[in-house]
Amino acid sequence: MPFKKAGRKKRKKHPWEILWSRFLWERSGKSIDVVHLLMVNSVSLSIPAPCTHRDVVERVASCAATPILIESLSDNLHTHKLVRGQVCLGYAGDLFNQIATNYPTMRWWVAEQGLNMDIVAPDPVLSSFDALAGKLTAASWQNGRLSKVSLLEIAKELDTHKYSLRKELQPKHWRGIANYNQKFSREPITTFERAARNPSFVRGVRRRLYVARERFQKTQSGCQ
Repeated sequence: MPFKKAGRKKRKKHPWEILWSRFLWERSGKSIDVVHLLMVNSVSLSIPAPCTHRDVVERVASCAATPILIESLSDNLHTHKLVRGQVCLGYAGDLFNQIATNYPTMRWWVAEQGLNMDIVAPDPVLSSFDALAGKLTAASWQNGRLSKVSLLEIAKELDTHKYSLRKELQPKHWRGIANYNQKFSREPITTFERAARNPSFVRGVRRRLYVARERFQKTQSGCQ
């Protein structure tokens, strides 16, 4: 009987990732008290018309079995006028998430000072090059710079993944290499390592790695 290949182990999703598509766990207090406050905190109330989503959020927070403090709510919640009364039955977390889904990029979280609900721009999507080069450069960053040894190590790793100089370097830096390759077609510079070893082109490689590092760190800042 053939052995079953071991697949890549999938990360187990937290309950709130399944229940609440708009919840920002990264910005919330990471304690069982916060989870309990949202998942099993019951709400049962009626809100007369006219009202706004902000009115609903405020009433749900204040009338929950365990009241929830509010730190900040988006002004956008004022813009949606509800002409009918609202009946809110269920758990606080479910109700907050339902309201957030009425707005394209609305997210919600519970920090130390209370509930927050606001428009949050989606994280920038990193290219595979920026993800790898940015991570390696950030890990090797010391005293505000990248050493020559680390630069060459990263260049070799990028060549292992077969990244293209032409596609990844900034146009002005690639043009210099392209002109060089026309003159010295028998020994063209086609790899990051060779470009990094050449005094005329190493600056372009460094600059591209620095850009990748900045982009990588921006994606990480939202997870602090």
